[in-house]
Amino acid sequence: MRKKIFSVTYERKHVLLRLCGLKIRRKYGVNKNAVKNFIQHEIAENTVLLIELNECHKETLPGYYKYFRDLGFNVEFLVCGDSDGVFSRLNDDIKVWEMHFADLRYILKTFDFSKYKRIVFNSRIIYTPKEVDLKRVIRHIPEAQEPNIYVQHHIDKMFKYPNYIILANPGKVAEQDKLVVNPHYFGRINITPKNEITNFISVGELSKKRRNTALLLDAVSKLIANGVEDFKITVVGHGNIADIPENIKPFFDIKGHVSYDSMYDLIERADYFLMLLDPEIEAHKRYLKGGTSGSFQLVYGFLKPCIINQIFAETYGLSKDDSFIYRENTELCKAMNDAINLDSDAYSRMQNNLECKADGIQEISYNNLRSMLSLKEVNKHISV
Repeated sequence: MRKKIFSVTYERKHVLLRLCGLKIRRKYGVNKNAVKNFIQHEIAENTVLLIELNECHKETLPGYYKYFRDLGFNVEFLVCGDSDGVFSRLNDDIKVWEMHFADLRYILKTFDFSKYKRIVFNSRIIYTPKEVDLKRVIRHIPEAQEPNIYVQHHIDKMFKYPNYIILANPGKVAEQDKLVVNPHYFGRINITPKNEITNFISVGELSKKRRNTALLLDAVSKLIANGVEDFKITVVGHGNIADIPENIKPFFDIKGHVSYDSMYDLIERADYFLMLLDPEIEAHKRYLKGGTSGSFQLVYGFLKPCIINQIFAETYGLSKDDSFIYRENTELCKAMNDAINLDSDAYSRMQNNLECKADGIQEISYNNLRSMLSLKEVNKHISV
């Protein structure tokens, strides 16, 4: 393949120019128009500003939007890069400011945030790509009228600073119970019945540290060998599944990276979530202790029962009433086969059980956030 003579790569802080093997990095200048538009916009009273400085974690923003709106606040968003359709199922009147990281840093250093009621940083840890604390990236973190709130996606780093909330509570650690504010709302979505051809879906980065795809290939091969063919696997996310055997390729629909809006459509059309978490993989053990997978938010929000290892099911409070659970990796094939054979009425009951769990998590989340905000009562006054 002929190499390109000239190319441009947009990095977090620089533009990388490549010309005939020569690399030149130029620092981003501030986009004056983008900054000006933000600085000059009118801020309504009682407004919360949700800020995401990472390219990831945006799938949590619609859920936090609903919590704050239902508690009586106006909400605006300041996000790094393209929001990529994550707000597509919400009302059209939301205020979203999409900016390059350099512009966000400039605004955080110079803008007077005193008109905002609160600032919520959706990530305390910033990926640069190394994991660093927000204070190492933004030397002076601005404050609004009330203290900032930080979403911590790394529970092992919880107790260094006050005013934290977390997405989930792996291990049910008692001292963290009042910190859980789980965002699993995505807007106007369709809760769909079971398909005739069972559609399993996997969402997220295709890497060994996130999910065991070799386990999936083995399970699908066993299903085909046993004559089970009334299913398909939809795969969404960066990366790829290497070395898919030719005889099972027709059962895979590899979508790659898609927009959030497209992802919502694909999940609506699916039947089950494949978690593919493996307790034998060291990197996956963080989901038992200090972290959570965004797939759980999608399971709760779209009411899609999941296929999951027992250890992880117990950690997240899932049961046979709302999920298909297997003890050993070798049992994934059986769990998938049982899910395929489940009739539509039983599937609907499983969705109802999952909805009860999601509603319970939502109520806990409302109360925890209300307590942190020192509000006397929950005022659920809108539907978005």
